[in-house]
Amino acid sequence: MVDSMVLLIGGSSSRLETLKNALQQVGWKVAASGNPKEALGALQKNRYEAVFCDQDLKGASIPGFLSFTRRIHPNMPFYIFGEVDRSSFKVSGDPSGFLP
Repeated sequence: MVDSMVLLIGGSSSRLETLKNALQQVGWKVAASGNPKEALGALQKNRYEAVFCDQDLKGASIPGFLSFTRRIHPNMPFYIFGEVDRSSFKVSGDPSGFLP
């Protein structure tokens, strides 16, 4: 995990920074973005071990972002921080996990 890069996407800059710090404390290198379009571009250009998405995503729905992520990288782990309506993932499929 030491050299593994993950993508963190979220809406609130203060919460994004908190989540980024938490992921770094457990050993991840983190590329963070508050812009879903930029994050999708980064997914197309770079190699990540996983995607972490905050519940407060702005500019896209979490199931929509998950769907686009799976189109680009079908087997990439996708985790969501926070409490979200799990029934909204019927079309996109379930994420790899929900993190409190």
